[in-house]
Amino acid sequence: MKNKKAIYILIPAVLFIWGIIFYKIYSKINHNNNAYSTNIIANKKQENFLNKTDDYKLQCNYPDPFLGISMKWENMTSLKGKFAKKNNQNIIWPDVKVSGYVENAKNKKIKFWVTVSNNSYLMALGDTIRSLKLLKIWRDSVQFEYDGAHKNFKVNK
Repeated sequence: MKNKKAIYILIPAVLFIWGIIFYKIYSKINHNNNAYSTNIIANKKQENFLNKTDDYKLQCNYPDPFLGISMKWENMTSLKGKFAKKNNQNIIWPDVKVSGYVENAKNKKIKFWVTVSNNSYLMALGDTIRSLKLLKIWRDSVQFEYDGAHKNFKVNK
């Protein structure tokens, strides 16, 4: 008697689970037939979204967190012309080749072998030779300043 009660409960549960599985398979198969119409609707929604323009502006009148005073945007635009870079294309750089570097074991200072117009020099950070100043040093390259323009050179090994 107990086994019959279990069968009466389990058979509908199994049929219900298999019904859900077949329904999901059937809905996936029939969903592909309507894919074209849903893509058209999705494309129209996307076009409407892309055609909208933003009509808001940033308000930069918040206080400076470090100074505690409020900066106005008009004051910031006047600084734009003061920091304009020089045009690097008009400057004729001398022939510069960086041959390698030497590192001092005690104080870890690095000096580079630099050839400027067929003359070799040993340069450290901040040295100036023929108005060519060594600004920054990396293991694989260096940065020079010449007449206000900056340029990076690779180290030839």
